[in-house]
Amino acid sequence: MISKGHLSKFNLKIKMTYFDKFIDFITRHNLYESKSFIEISNKTKNINYNNEESRDFIGCFYKVENEIITDFNVCVPQIIDEQTLLINIHEYVHALIIYNSLGKKEDIGLEKEVLPMMYEEMYVVESDEISTKKYLKQQKEMINEMNSEEYIIGSQIKDKIIYMYPDLETQLKNARLLAKTYKK
Repeated sequence: MISKGHLSKFNLKIKMTYFDKFIDFITRHNLYESKSFIEISNKTKNINYNNEESRDFIGCFYKVENEIITDFNVCVPQIIDEQTLLINIHEYVHALIIYNSLGKKEDIGLEKEVLPMMYEEMYVVESDEISTKKYLKQQKEMINEMNSEEYIIGSQIKDKIIYMYPDLETQLKNARLLAKTYKK
């Protein structure tokens, strides 16, 4: 016979929280390293995603002094569903790129949306959740309406590097090379 305590432990192992899904995803894709994760977490502020005015503050913002990236902050919604999980993946990838650029000359260019968009799409493909597919479709429509060069480049280049390169550094290097050849 199974005790109540054993049953609740068993159920916890089966049901992953959205935060667990986030950690699982970034770990499986070699985006998790304890030191960088802790530093990014310490520089992250969570907002209430249900408050539409707060959504304007979502992003990863960095400080530059004498052309050197010196600091950053991240603003994301608490992970409560698939949509907020996708937003966190997108901004975490931005934060990881910036974290790895601390103390270096700023050279973030038009390629800046390639990897965040790529990892969003990877999650959607892997999760096969209808809500994430719908959200990503809405994002693509919004990008087309904005006609923002970095998002258009990101959208087109991510498909070329999505599974070709094994690590973030190589992916970023190739995203930069491809972005330089892009013509609007």
